[in-house]
Amino acid sequence: MANEHSEKPPEIILPPRVGTYPPSLPAVSPKFDGVTAMDATYLPPRELCDYYVSRFFQEVHCTHWFYASETFHSRLEATYASKDEQHSPSWLCSLYSIFAIGAANPKEGQSSTNEHSSSPGSEPKTATDYVSLAKQLIPSIYDEADIDSIRALAILVGALGNMADRKLTCE
Repeated sequence: MANEHSEKPPEIILPPRVGTYPPSLPAVSPKFDGVTAMDATYLPPRELCDYYVSRFFQEVHCTHWFYASETFHSRLEATYASKDEQHSPSWLCSLYSIFAIGAANPKEGQSSTNEHSSSPGSEPKTATDYVSLAKQLIPSIYDEADIDSIRALAILVGALGNMADRKLTCE
């Protein structure tokens, strides 16, 4: 008889012993003080962009397919045609990561600091600058949680890996 009272009915489900499920999500993504409206939509001169994109398609996209070529190029055209409009953080992160890959490890015949600049007298952004711009968008990318987010983070990982390889070979 004592055994009957110690057993609990199978239809009663006990709460978990440790933690709460599912974990709570932050209400709002944190903002970064270093991001300005100008930086959030920075685009290099088109000629330099084309160089970065061609390097990405020749060196990365040929083995890691992220975008259909036609879709990517038409989206890039639309981005440059509407510089002042707000673009998705995932798309901008993808672009900045592609620019970082294109700006790092220049091919023979190209200088390590690009001859092009965003405006007369200003310094062009480096691969590290582009990675910083991309990383500042990460909280917004998490909020989007779509296929573009996955692409953006995967390309950013490639850019970070490229920079890590470069540091290892330069030391």
